[in-house]
Amino acid sequence: MKGVVLLVERQLLELTRDRGGVFAVVVTYGLVAAVVAAAGAAAAWLTPGTARGDLFAELAGPQDPAGMLGAVFDVANFLAFSQVVGTSAVYGAHAIQHERAAGTWTHLLARMSPSTLLGGLSLGAMWLPTALGTLLFGGTLAVAALVLGSEGVLERSPWSGAWWVGHLLGIPTWSGAVAATAAAASAFVRDPRSAQQVAWLVVFVVVSVVGPMWWSALASGAWASFGVAVAGAVVWGLAVTAGGRSGFLATDE
Repeated sequence: MKGVVLLVERQLLELTRDRGGVFAVVVTYGLVAAVVAAAGAAAAWLTPGTARGDLFAELAGPQDPAGMLGAVFDVANFLAFSQVVGTSAVYGAHAIQHERAAGTWTHLLARMSPSTLLGGLSLGAMWLPTALGTLLFGGTLAVAALVLGSEGVLERSPWSGAWWVGHLLGIPTWSGAVAATAAAASAFVRDPRSAQQVAWLVVFVVVSVVGPMWWSALASGAWASFGVAVAGAVVWGLAVTAGGRSGFLATDE
């Protein structure tokens, strides 16, 4: 346990030292949140019953205002999932490359098992993206839902218990699973550029398969979101166990 705490602290220290990288993540998340806010405002602005809303309905056909806003919030939550999972994967893949480049990999392996090492690195890789994503995306959706107050919106925002389960349990567990998988896979390569490509391959698979499940679970309630989170925890554990036993982590060559 002490080894995992040590690794998480090391990861957080390294990530916070990289101010340029943190700034890029904040700007990316902020831009996505701003686009979502603008889309929500546009959907509310085109409400039927006004001249602009009637004109839009005439050009595009009858629209359901609640359905339009709900779709905007669904896309926002999906983007939150994909952005946080993607960032965690990159951090996870970079962690092993960084430790090897710094010459500390053998020292860490002498103090803890490969599985413990992989678990700690993946846990450290997902904390910062999860915290920033919850703060920026959650804040944007909370304010937008409160202002708009439309039917079908509040349950897709932080005013819903299912949202918190999905974002505080579902996203972290799947981010950890992806970070562990990307870190273990990056052990096969020595070129950081190849490690990044491996990370994004893992992200593509998880976002394409798990993303829609996670997204629909938010609308189905807290228990559905909890089920997706449990599945993420299981995959995370399997990735850490399999990666630690593969033998590729136990070498600094």
